[in-house]
Amino acid sequence: MKIEVYDPPMCCSTGICGPSVKPELI
Repeated sequence: MKIEVYDPPMCCSTGICGPSVKPELI
């Protein structure tokens, strides 16, 4: 399952960029 609901800048700001980025892990 690919989660692409979150904004790329928000993902990259945490240093975790990938097809399966979960805010719960952040």
